[in-house]
Amino acid sequence: TFERQKQEFEMEKLRQEVASLQLSNDALDAKYKWAIAWITALGGIVAALLAAFVGGYFNLTQNRKLKQDKRLGREEHLLKVFRDLGDDKPRIRVGAVAVLVQRLNDLREKKEAAELDAVLMVDWKRRLDPEEQKEIPTIVSVLISVSKHEKNIDIQKYIADGVAKGLGAILDAEQKHKESVQPPVPRSTRSPLKKYDFQHAQFENAWWYSIDARGVDFYDANLRRAGLRRALLSGA
Repeated sequence: TFERQKQEFEMEKLRQEVASLQLSNDALDAKYKWAIAWITALGGIVAALLAAFVGGYFNLTQNRKLKQDKRLGREEHLLKVFRDLGDDKPRIRVGAVAVLVQRLNDLREKKEAAELDAVLMVDWKRRLDPEEQKEIPTIVSVLISVSKHEKNIDIQKYIADGVAKGLGAILDAEQKHKESVQPPVPRSTRSPLKKYDFQHAQFENAWWYSIDARGVDFYDANLRRAGLRRALLSGA
């Protein structure tokens, strides 16, 4: 009897210890689960931030490389075209002039669209980048310089017409007011041709109807048989 009571007491004590340990383990398990949950959540946030940073840096680097490759490719292409301007074959020279005139027109259209966007305060993505802004005076100066040594009249005319149109110096390009005796209205206070060197330029047979050539220096330039009807030549 005494032994049985002692054994029951020991068993009860053991059950209480087991229950106490179970409660402690449950508490530890809950804390452990919360800690794991927080660590997992924080790890996910950190991983997402790292992925965003790495991805953004990679995209930035890739975009820079693409822009650099595009710029280098454009420069190499222009250099090749410039070399073709000095070719012995007129056909090659005409092709080179055509490429440069087309590029000049594309840049002018993009520039005009960007200026209109600036006024309307919409889609600023169409503005010229710094490299494109440098292209315009480079192409124009090269074409004018080439004309000074060009003997082919057709190529002279092609250059003259392309430069005038590419710079937006033709005020009535569609000749809507061809029969008007009134001079065309200039778009700005200064001719787009004013800053370029037209001395000794060979522009025979050029079609410069309604051109804005105010104040341009044509010293010793060849403009024989040039169409200059309704041209603005004040101070030229």
